[in-house]
Amino acid sequence: MKKSVREKRQTTIESSVEMVKTVPGNEDLPVSNESGGKKKYPKQTAKFLAKEILDRIGYGLSSQQFINILFILIGANYFLIGTINGLKMVLGVVISFLLEKYAIAKGISKKLMKFSAVLFAFSVFLLTLAIGLQSLTLFITAILIGGILAILYGNLYQDWFKENLEMEHRGHFLQKISYYGLLITGASMLAGAYLADNFLSEGKSVPFNLLNLKFDLNIRGYSIAFALAGVLFLISAIIIFLIREKPSILKLESEKSKELSILEKGVRNKLFGDKVIVILLVTSSIVSIVQTLGASYYGIFIYKEFQNTGYGGFTNVAIIFLIALLTSVVGPVVTQYNSRAYGKFPMLVFGTLLMAIMPLTFFYNPTLLAIALATFLSTIGASICGVAYGLLIGELIHEDYKKPFVRLSGILTILPYLLFVPLGAYFAQEMGLPDLFLLLGLILAVAVMPLYFLIILLYNLRKEKI
Repeated sequence: MKKSVREKRQTTIESSVEMVKTVPGNEDLPVSNESGGKKKYPKQTAKFLAKEILDRIGYGLSSQQFINILFILIGANYFLIGTINGLKMVLGVVISFLLEKYAIAKGISKKLMKFSAVLFAFSVFLLTLAIGLQSLTLFITAILIGGILAILYGNLYQDWFKENLEMEHRGHFLQKISYYGLLITGASMLAGAYLADNFLSEGKSVPFNLLNLKFDLNIRGYSIAFALAGVLFLISAIIIFLIREKPSILKLESEKSKELSILEKGVRNKLFGDKVIVILLVTSSIVSIVQTLGASYYGIFIYKEFQNTGYGGFTNVAIIFLIALLTSVVGPVVTQYNSRAYGKFPMLVFGTLLMAIMPLTFFYNPTLLAIALATFLSTIGASICGVAYGLLIGELIHEDYKKPFVRLSGILTILPYLLFVPLGAYFAQEMGLPDLFLLLGLILAVAVMPLYFLIILLYNLRKEKI
C-alpha cells in the first residue's frame, strides 16, 4: 500500500521556527567531541536501517497492484475499483495539505507518527482478514484506512527521520535508500507473487472461534504474503519506539503556519494571474488522472489475460512492474541530462508521447513482451515529464512560493479527481478495459499535447514582451 511517494522531489522552504539545541540524553545519538568532530554510534543507524528495510519488504509483499487484483477476485467491479483508488488519492492530498497547513506541536506529531505506524500495520492485518473472509466491505474499509495512515505516517516520519539522524551519520545505504529501497521492494514483490501463484492456490478453509464467533478463513498464498507484510510493518513500528530521540525545544511553532499562509496568498495571486501556470496545472491534473486510472487496471488486465501463460498471474504482474521500478532508478538521471541538452518544452512533449505508449499498447498489441517494453518507455516518459515540469515551475515560480504552490495545486486537483476518475471507472465498467486504455492513450496524445504547444506559444510571447 502505497504510500503515497511520495521522497521524490521538491525544494523545501526553510522553516522560521527556531530550534534550541539541548544535550542529547542517549549515548546512541551523535555528540560533538572536543576537536569539533563527531562520534558515530552505529546502533542508532542500525535501527533506522532495519526499519527502512522492513518497510520496503512490506511494501513489495503488499503491492498496490496485488491489492487491485485481489479487489477483483473478492467481487468488486471495475467502477468500484477505480472510484476507491481515486478516493484514496483525494484523501491523501487532503491529509498532506492539512499536515502542512496547520503546524502541529512537535511532541504531538511524534506521538501521532508512532501511533500511525502501529495502526498502519494493523490495517494490513485487517486487509488480510478481509481477504480470508472474502468480505468486500471490510476490504474497502481496510484500503481506505490504510491509505490514510500511510500518508499520515509517511509525512510525519520524514521530518522525524531527518531530525534524529543527520546525513553524515546515515551511512552509504541509508543515504541511497531511495535507490536500494526500490530494489528491495522489487525483490519482495517477486517473492510475494511467487507465494501467491505457488502456495495454496486452491485455498484452504481454516475454522476459527473468536469470542464464540465462529467463522472460516480461506487461506491462500497471497493471504500469507499480506500477513507477512503486516508482521514486518508491526516490527518496523516497534523499532520506532526503540529509537531514542534527539531532545529539542520548538519555539514559536505557530509562526510556521502564519508564514506559509502569507506565502499562499502570493501563490494564489500568481496562480490565477498567469495563463501559462494555469494551463500547466490543467495538463498536470489530466496526466495525473490518466495515470491513476491506468494504474488501477494495468495489473488486473495482465493478471486476467496472462494468468495461464508466462510465469503465472501474479508473477507476470510483478515482473512487469519490476521493470517500472528499475527504470525509475535510472530515469531521472537520464532525463536531467537530456533536459539540459534539448530544453524543457521538447522534453515535456516527448515525455508525454512516451507515456501514451503504455495504454495504447494494452489496446493494440497486448502481449507480455510488448507490455514490458511499453512499461519501460512509459516510465522513462513519466520521469521526463516530472523533471521537465519541475524545471519549468522552478522558472515560473519564485523559490519562496514553491512549497505553497505545490500544496495549493494539489488541492485544486481534488474536484477533477472526484469528477473524472469515477467517470473513467464507469467507462471501464461499461466499455471494458481495452477501450479505456485506448481512451487514456488518446487523451495524452490528442488532448494534452495541444495544451503543451499552447503553453510554449504563451511562454515565448511573454519572453518577447520582456
